[in-house]
Order: sequence, then structure tokens, then C-alpha cells
Amino acid sequence: MLLRLTFPVSLADVAKIESALEKAAGGYYEHLADQQHELHMYYSDQERFVRNMAVVALASRLTYALREMARPVETFSSRKKRHGGTDKSEFQRLWAEYSERFGMNFDADLIAFIEPMRAVRNQIVHDGGQANPFKSQVELGLDSDFDDMLDLSFSKQYPQFVQGESSSAEVTVSEEQLEEMIQGSVELIKWSAQ
Repeated sequence: MLLRLTFPVSLADVAKIESALEKAAGGYYEHLADQQHELHMYYSDQERFVRNMAVVALASRLTYALREMARPVETFSSRKKRHGGTDKSEFQRLWAEYSERFGMNFDADLIAFIEPMRAVRNQIVHDGGQANPFKSQVELGLDSDFDDMLDLSFSKQYPQFVQGESSSAEVTVSEEQLEEMIQGSVELIKWSAQ
């Protein structure tokens, strides 16, 4: 009997493949090894997607939490204007607002994780997780070669969040990187609350 995978795959299917691999030989062994490889690729892609979405959610929740923390003090320190222009990120505008309204200046070490997290979030949201998206026709000249067609700015600035090369490179957040972002967010909220 030939074992074929249909996705999503259960843990029982994984166990079947691993058990069958121990007894298989020849072409059937190669078939099962291919199935096992396909499974690993599938779960690897799923894990990458979930971690990337966690960064998107974390950045959004952190922005929301910082805004909500400033809301109850409207009565004695009202928000007078939008802090910063459109050339500033939402976090830079929050730092300006907290500084102006509350006299709080964020230590560079405390917020060092923010800009990479924000850049990763934006690359995931705006470019679908592609680390090196294709440039628009407007950005390209008529005599461009393939390497000139890719926007490599994210990969060059944040190589620690990139897996793969060229047009197949993807934004990939490791478990450790995600944990560091979570820990940094918790510390930032605690510090801000004080």
C-alpha cells in the first residue's frame, strides 16, 4: 500500500510515515522520504507564518497599549496635536507625545527592539513576507538586470530576519527573536506604567 499525504496532516500520519520508513526499501523508501521531506517543509512554512503573524499582532497590541495608557490622563494632560508628521512611524509619534505630555524620555536601550520589530511587521504586512520584493516599473530603468529588479533594502538592513536569497528570500522570525520582542514589549509597558 502506497502512503499518500493530504494536507493538513495529523500527528498520526507523521507517525505512520516514520514507522513505514524503518521497514521500507528501494523506491518505496524514496517515496516515503520524499513524503517526510514535504511534511517538514509544510510544517516549517506553517511555523514561520505563525511566528510572523505573532510579530504583526505584537506590534499592533503594543501600539494600542501605549495609546490606551495615555488616554486616562486626558483630564490633566490633554493631547493637543498629532505628534510628529507623516514621515515618522507610529512609535516615533508615541515617543514624541509621551515626551511632550508627560516629560518621559525613552532610553535607547529600552526601545532598541522597536525599529526592527516595526520593519519586520511592515515587510510582512505590505510585502506578504517577501524579503526582496520586485521593484515597481517606475523604479526600474529600461536596461535593468535581474538583481536590479529586486528591492534588497530590507535584506541588507535586517539580514537576521531573512531566510533564503534573491527573489525567494522570506521574512522569518525565529522563536528566540519573537521571545526577545515579547520581553522587550513587556518591559516597555512596565516602565511606561511607572
